[in-house]
Amino acid sequence: MRLLTLDILVQFVKKYICFALLLFVSSLGWAQNTLEKQSFEALGNFLDNHKNTDTLYFDYLKAYENKAQKNDDLEKIFYAKSKYIVHGANFNERLRHAQELLKLSIKKQDVKYMGLAYNKLALVYYKERDMEQSLHYELLAEKQLSKTNDLYNLNKSRYGIATIYYFVGDYEKALSFFSQTANYYKNQNSYNDLRGYISSVKFEIKNHIALQQFDAATQLINFLDNEEKKLKTHHLELENGYLFLLNGQNLFAQKQYKASLEKVQKALPVIKNNEDFANEHLAYLYIGKNLWQLNEKEEAVEQFRKVDYLYDEKEYSDLNLLEAYDYLIAYYKTTNNLKMQLFYTEKLLTVSNHLQKQYKGLSNVLHTKYETTKLEASRDYLQKELKIQMYRKYVILGIATVVIVFLVSCLFYYKKKQKTLRQKYELFTQQRLFSELGTTHIVMPEIKQFEKENKQKELAVYNRGKTSKKSLSDKITEELLQKLNVFEDKQEYLNPKTTINSLAKDLNTNSKYLSEVINNCKGQNFTNYLNQLRINLVLTELDDNKKLRKLTISAIAEEFGFNNARSFSDAFFKVTGLKPSYYISQLEKDDKAAS
Repeated sequence: MRLLTLDILVQFVKKYICFALLLFVSSLGWAQNTLEKQSFEALGNFLDNHKNTDTLYFDYLKAYENKAQKNDDLEKIFYAKSKYIVHGANFNERLRHAQELLKLSIKKQDVKYMGLAYNKLALVYYKERDMEQSLHYELLAEKQLSKTNDLYNLNKSRYGIATIYYFVGDYEKALSFFSQTANYYKNQNSYNDLRGYISSVKFEIKNHIALQQFDAATQLINFLDNEEKKLKTHHLELENGYLFLLNGQNLFAQKQYKASLEKVQKALPVIKNNEDFANEHLAYLYIGKNLWQLNEKEEAVEQFRKVDYLYDEKEYSDLNLLEAYDYLIAYYKTTNNLKMQLFYTEKLLTVSNHLQKQYKGLSNVLHTKYETTKLEASRDYLQKELKIQMYRKYVILGIATVVIVFLVSCLFYYKKKQKTLRQKYELFTQQRLFSELGTTHIVMPEIKQFEKENKQKELAVYNRGKTSKKSLSDKITEELLQKLNVFEDKQEYLNPKTTINSLAKDLNTNSKYLSEVINNCKGQNFTNYLNQLRINLVLTELDDNKKLRKLTISAIAEEFGFNNARSFSDAFFKVTGLKPSYYISQLEKDDKAAS
């Protein structure tokens, strides 16, 4: 029972849904039929005064087209198809309506509408940026319309042809067609014709500049300056802004850079307010070019970067704007910045390739101006050079690291050495102090070690004296020692000419006996004995005589009986373990610290 109820419910829902759909379709047909009952004027008035985003827009457009088809009214069919071509959702839809319009006009053998249909096909391909196909259909349109008396649409087609020629860089052909449209609009009387005339003349100026016909461009600029005064106020300000930009371009070409910069800077705010980003960035380009020529290259580069940002933000560029990359590459070449040279070379390749794919018909022009193989070769060269530069950088960094480590090691070694020398100096001076005071109780461990080492040396000398063969009696030895004491007290050892033979003669003995006494009793040979006496005196004098410290090492050596600075330094080091210059510097340091 429950299953039966469920089946009945399902059948009811299905019937209800089918009825609802049928009712909805019928209502659409009824609504469409209702709209078609309105007049063409009423339907057209709605379409002309509402945006295509209005929910009823395409209902009205479909009603208008259906009504025109039923009436076989080619003019009104053209109106409807034109709306579809402008507001169509995608390329295929727009192309279908243009082809249907062409097919119908051919069927009716209506030359005028055949020309207008070709014009619409040209528009469809222009919106797709397929310049080759757009130009093809625009030329067919011009051919058909030239057979009619419809001069307005004929010159509209010629204007389209001229625009495409200008865009792809065929300036002579563009100039020829713009001259024709300018002559047409010049002889008309309406306000819109005046604006068409001004627009055509401005394009003439652009082509004259591109062809380096600066005198002709200047004449037309001066002419337009007066002609634009006929415009309404809100149009006058706008058109003046664009004329300033043209004037700036023309002045730049004539190397009048300051005047050009002033004109372009005047144009920029007007163009920005018009939200014309293409010409806004053309203004940035010319501001940059003028600043570059005025040797303000850092400021110029900022302007060229704005042109590059346009591509990043909107994926837009054109034949004129590509020049910004030439300047950016040149700038980073002068600063030897390979990384940025490579970046903008690759960017130029990317943008030019994008333009070739996006704008069919630009391939030959771009190939002539920016030969891809040369750009790629430049890119490859920069990549190679950048790798070499990076390798060199790493090598230099490695060498610098080694040098730094070496210098740090040297510094560490130097500080360690200075610390060791200072310790030696302190130990030596303290040992001297304790020796002079005759102190037997030494509390410093370092001094204890120092004394221990000296006692070991003395013991070794004593033992050598005991074991060595003695040829002198104790009496003679004692007499010679007393004479040596007198020699030491009188400081006769300071005589640089003193030799063992001369001293033996002075002491009424021979050199053999004297050498034996010095070796056995003084624990050293004659030369070391003399040097020890001299160095001990030097140390004593240096402690008290600050003037002596100011003398050169050579002067001190001579003062104390040494033949030269080298022998003095060696003897000083042998006694103290320090160089005389270092010892003196530490004395000076201690004096300063004490004061």
